[in-house]
Amino acid sequence: MGAVTMEKSTSLDRLKALDKLSSLIVQLQEAQELCNHPSRAEMILRWLGNKLRSLDDARTDAGSWDVFSSCLRLLPTQKIASILGSGNLQEILTLTCAERGLSERTLQAMVATWDLLSQQSLTATGAAIKALLKVDGASAARVCGHWYQHVYAVLQMEDSASRIDTATSLLHLGLQLWDLRRRSPSDDGAFSDHCLLPACQLVVLLKRTRPVGAKRKRGAEARDSSCGILRALESVIVQHSILPARSVFTSTRQRQDGHKKRLTPNQTEQGVEKLLQPLKDPSICYEAAPALMDMALSAVSTPTPGLRSREAPWIETLFDALLDLLDGDSKEQKCTTIADMLRHIRLRKIPFSTQKLATLATSVLADASGHRDSGRTLIAEVVSFNAGVLTETSIARLLFDAVGGWQASCRTPDTKMIRERIIAPVIEAFAQKQQLSELLELWHQQLISIKNDQSARIWLAIVSDMSEALASTSAHDVATSALARYSGLLQQLADLQESLTGNGVADRLRSDLVLLRALLQGLRSNSHSASIQQALESTRKRLWSLGEINKGQVPASCVSEVWQLLALVLELWFPPYCAAQSDASAVKDTLENLVGNDLFEKAVNDCQSGSDSSLAAQVLVGIICTLARSYNTSNKCTTTVDRAIEALCKRPATLMSYPQLITGLSLEQIGIVLQAVLSAQDEDSQCLLSLLSYSLPHSEKFDTVLEEMPMHLLVAFSPSTLAPSRRTKMIRRLLDRAHANDAGLLPASRLAFIIDLLAYPVEALDVSKTASELCDYIRRAIVPAGHEDREVAASCEEYARALALVQPSVQAVLRKTSAKTGRDYQELSAGAVATIASLEQGQTKIDSISSPTLLAVCVLIATIEETAEVASAYAHRNKQFVNMLMDDLVTSLENAMPTLEHDPDPESFSAVAEGLVNLPESILALSGSKRKKFESRIVTSAEQVLQTELKSPHHVQVASFRLLCKYDPTSDATTRATSVLSRDLDARSSGAVYRTWEDYFDNKFGPEEISRIITSGPPQHYAMAQLHLYMVRKIRGQLFEATTDPSTIDLWHYLLRTLLKTQDLRIRGEALQNMAVLLKARGFVLNQYSLEQTLQSLHSLLTSSSHIEAFFPKVCKILNVLINQYRTKLQGRFHLVTMIFQALLSKLLEDASSASVRLRDYHARLVAKLLELFCKPIWVRSTATSLVDASREAQKYAGQFVQHILHHYCATVLSSTPTEEVRLAIRPGIFAVIEAMEAYDETSVRSLSAAMNGNERAILRMVVQDWRQFGKWEGS
Repeated sequence: MGAVTMEKSTSLDRLKALDKLSSLIVQLQEAQELCNHPSRAEMILRWLGNKLRSLDDARTDAGSWDVFSSCLRLLPTQKIASILGSGNLQEILTLTCAERGLSERTLQAMVATWDLLSQQSLTATGAAIKALLKVDGASAARVCGHWYQHVYAVLQMEDSASRIDTATSLLHLGLQLWDLRRRSPSDDGAFSDHCLLPACQLVVLLKRTRPVGAKRKRGAEARDSSCGILRALESVIVQHSILPARSVFTSTRQRQDGHKKRLTPNQTEQGVEKLLQPLKDPSICYEAAPALMDMALSAVSTPTPGLRSREAPWIETLFDALLDLLDGDSKEQKCTTIADMLRHIRLRKIPFSTQKLATLATSVLADASGHRDSGRTLIAEVVSFNAGVLTETSIARLLFDAVGGWQASCRTPDTKMIRERIIAPVIEAFAQKQQLSELLELWHQQLISIKNDQSARIWLAIVSDMSEALASTSAHDVATSALARYSGLLQQLADLQESLTGNGVADRLRSDLVLLRALLQGLRSNSHSASIQQALESTRKRLWSLGEINKGQVPASCVSEVWQLLALVLELWFPPYCAAQSDASAVKDTLENLVGNDLFEKAVNDCQSGSDSSLAAQVLVGIICTLARSYNTSNKCTTTVDRAIEALCKRPATLMSYPQLITGLSLEQIGIVLQAVLSAQDEDSQCLLSLLSYSLPHSEKFDTVLEEMPMHLLVAFSPSTLAPSRRTKMIRRLLDRAHANDAGLLPASRLAFIIDLLAYPVEALDVSKTASELCDYIRRAIVPAGHEDREVAASCEEYARALALVQPSVQAVLRKTSAKTGRDYQELSAGAVATIASLEQGQTKIDSISSPTLLAVCVLIATIEETAEVASAYAHRNKQFVNMLMDDLVTSLENAMPTLEHDPDPESFSAVAEGLVNLPESILALSGSKRKKFESRIVTSAEQVLQTELKSPHHVQVASFRLLCKYDPTSDATTRATSVLSRDLDARSSGAVYRTWEDYFDNKFGPEEISRIITSGPPQHYAMAQLHLYMVRKIRGQLFEATTDPSTIDLWHYLLRTLLKTQDLRIRGEALQNMAVLLKARGFVLNQYSLEQTLQSLHSLLTSSSHIEAFFPKVCKILNVLINQYRTKLQGRFHLVTMIFQALLSKLLEDASSASVRLRDYHARLVAKLLELFCKPIWVRSTATSLVDASREAQKYAGQFVQHILHHYCATVLSSTPTEEVRLAIRPGIFAVIEAMEAYDETSVRSLSAAMNGNERAILRMVVQDWRQFGKWEGS
């Protein structure tokens, strides 16, 4: 036999030649290919270890670690330990982590290798591997520090969405390596030196992307969760950096206080200075300081004020140390960092030195221009800590100057934030210290020095806060003295001692006016307005004297404040003044003087301007006009007031505050108001519209308003506020031919308003005339788009809206008069005939234009036939007329067919169909021999809509179905209804089909229909299932009385088959609903076999179905009836009931990743009630003696079986994560289970505990403890 030629080298030769390959990548690929046997894996691992120790490229290449992992999978633990022992593994890790720029791929490969070693160390033979992973603390700190740096570099390149997932997978190595170190006293110092800086950077980075509302978790679950990795990292920092520094601080403080404390031997002290040594770089400290402070506050639990006070010195020391590191050039960053640290301290309720807060505030406020956004935030935090710090006069002056500077320098000043978080608390602090005089003076100076509108905004916004502070009883004397002090300039101007054009007078005047307004508001709130009546009188006179100075030319900066102060003074002064006057003429003279003043004329002109003071002028004018309208003033005064009211009419939002003015508006003024309201279309305008509709009807001029007001403005009035006679007038105007072409009111709006008016009583309404006019209006006005030759042309949408209101409007008119005479009916019938006659004369061809008219006539005739006692003599009961009407209807229906698919107005088809449906049988019988022909044409058109593939709208399909049910009674309506319902109709159309089908089958089927349903098998469509439900409800009474097939039991088993065989959730829901209907029916009784089949079917449904929440309540409802009514038959079959309860609990409590996340506490309450009903029956029928408690006996019997329910509950809670709401909701039912077990045997719970494992036993212990604390009744 010849020698065999080797064309390829052996694996041993290839292994030996690895180093001879051209590149490292090729070498690793060759090694990966050869790594498929333990012997080769051993050689590769030794070769790879040398490479990793000697070559930088090998350490940074992810392929090296992939080959490393492949070798570990093939080698036994002892062999791995021998190869990687003697520090080889740690040297490889140290050298690799010390490399720069490791990619994420390399880091992930290293994590995979580490995970393999960790898993092997947990096996029975993994002690050697575990020894490999243990290193000294210093080495572990160096490796972890480098590792954290690499992870931080990778996370900075990740987007925020994937950052948490990446951190969770990568940081696991560093945390586990540190946990496996060999402990030593120097671990804390090594960690702070090497790991503190990168760990803090990671904490800051991870906090930015932490999920909102994330909850803490315990144990290993916390380490694997997205939020748990952050908690674990913070825990390591706290344990090895913060707590040692705190311990040193505490021991030093105790030695200083004279307490001796023995230090732990060989323990290196680590103070605050050494702790913060790695954070000396200000750029790093800006972000790390708040995170470090937050961790320091979380390191020790401080639930009580005493513990928080003890922790305060350590927190202040740490704060000072961090503050010393923030000496960079960026003032904004420094302020932001300090504010964040203060916020963390404040949220933990740790006391803080008032002196330190004052120093911080002073340093920021002294250089406010260099601290804008961050300065405001820092001052807000200081105020949140202690606003009293800023009440010192020098600091308060700096604060007010800084606020003014911030407001003036910012393009978009945050006035709300400054007011709510800074100024308002400071004002409250001044009030508490009773230093309001100093505060008023500071405010006054700021108002004088206002530079622009932005800086003025904040000082004007705090008027309400100042008035609230001045409203206190203790501030009355301060307010009174300030009122006199700040009225001095007004008095000087009134005495002509000062001029409005003087230097700085305008600024001083504005400041005084603002302060006076705040003072008066505060005194009014404190009910001191009566005591300052003299001061109010003086202030009013001084203000009105401004109108006599320089002809009322008030400086522009003061105009708004003058209007506001005048309005406030008049509100406070006028009522006591009127009460004190015995002669009304004095009051009228005063009002005429007010109206005749130049300031009032200027205010009226200002109302119509777009200036900033316009709103204040409107309020002042509204107050004066309201006062003047209450008295019979002179003609000149009345004319001036009317002109002022007319100016207010153009400002509906202000006029809404003065309802007394609305009732006296003239016709012209009402038109102006309504026009302004309808053009504005905002919330205030809608409120005014409602107010007008309630106020104007009480006006004497309202009848004239109704006659002359444009039609489109009439709809603004609510029908409920109108008198019956006025409603009648409005209906007549709406139907009048003279107003038919009013473009402002569309036909649909007109009909809707008529229906609203007819919903209330009307007076002297001629029903027959109104109905005739309504039909005439419908014929003239409601036409589809594209027919410009008619009087009104509407859009498609408007035409559909109007068409839908034809039938309701006609019925509303005919129902208005309850007692109609024969003459009324004759006139109505004649009107219907005349309408059709005019329709025939007006056009030679019936088309969609006539659809509204035909529908109106059909509704009119149907109503007459329904309500009239003797209808044979009426005009519409004429064979020729009926044939003409039917021919028009059918022709219009057929004309709409060819273009139905692309018809923009398919409502015409529906309108004609609705008219045909409304025609009563008494009218159809008059058509004689032509009836069959008409019916044939109608059926053909309707079937063409349903049978063809036309994409007709839903309402067209519904109309066709209704026509078939009326004009083709021999057809299979159920099949047609199923076909229509299977086309995904909307809810409204589906409801119309169901109602039509119910009316059709009202008296047309019996038990034979149920037999056909049972033999046909489970329904294939949801629509069919719903139709079956109606049949069952309709026929169930007959089934109970029937002696032949089908019986109710046959129907019950048909429902059970449907429940199990179909997969459609909606059909299952309908089957369950059918079962619930039968169970509640009187006379329905389940036999033993049916009861067992029902229990088994419910259990199968619960265990095999997803989306159980769709029919969970229905299953509970059926089980409730079974337990209530069939408890006696259930005895001996309680094991089946127990299985159902276990299935219900499984679906309710299973893990959140499954369908039970959609089951809420409502479902848990249903199960709890069922458990209570099963375990604690309130009443049980019993034939035993009355001395035996039947309910107690039933509870004992149930106690034999419910231990399985409790065991299942404990096991399910252990393996899932039910919400707290669900557990609380189901707790009463679990308590009932425990009570039943105790009633049966007092040792039942202990026996169950013995059969459980340790984890289940712990859950049981908690449940029983809750029962003893909250559920067990001990008696008295």
